Amino acid sequence: MWSHSSVLYNPHEIQVLKHLAMDGAMEDFIPVSSGELGRELGLSQQTASRRILDLLDKGLIQRELGARRQLIRLTEDGMKALQTEYADYVSILEVRDRVSLRGTVVSGLGEGRYYIEQNGYREQFRRLLDMDPFVGTLNIRLAGEDRGKVQLLRRSTGIPMRGFTQGSRTFGAVKAFNALLGDIRCAVVMPQRSHHMDTIEIISEHELRKLLDIHDGDVVELHVILRTPI
Repeated sequence: MWSHSSVLYNPHEIQVLKHLAMDGAMEDFIPVSSGELGRELGLSQQTASRRILDLLDKGLIQRELGARRQLIRLTEDGMKALQTEYADYVSILEVRDRVSLRGTVVSGLGEGRYYIEQNGYREQFRRLLDMDPFVGTLNIRLAGEDRGKVQLLRRSTGIPMRGFTQGSRTFGAVKAFNALLGDIRCAVVMPQRSHHMDTIEIISEHELRKLLDIHDGDVVELHVILRTPI
């Protein structure tokens, strides 16, 4: 829970991924002909076929060979590539100091409680967030464009918190963002290195489930402050 590498995707990859996604390849396997793909993108059949093989080699798509056409679906990494592109456009076209995220309340694995109990984190929560959080996190699973917005958080400085060593265990650095869930002050806590793209963790002085009477499956909207005033 509590690593993410900066991956650069070339425009040709994004062009094909976007086309496949618009045809439904984010949800399921779709039939794809190299010839048709080439005509629709203004490419030769050979170039289109090579682009598909490149995406396959990089793990951005899955392919099954059908009787007449190949079947293609975007992988998780392929969807992340489009989410990164989406975040780029949002940051260019929508200059903002905060972002709204909608997602579904889900149960975690209990890891949040363990990490929040560590004094190395709690001291920083108190000092940097002016918050003595309830022991536990509220987990929100994002979907669609809201998953892409997570990239905005990853690229923002937020409020950095140092990692530390306790006994034989090393705890990684995290960053936090002040936020509002309804009118309740809270914070998003995000590991500096994380593979998770679709779930965010929220801490608060309150037990948010009880205070807001929310349960697994409920949809909530969170307003996250990207820039902390100086």
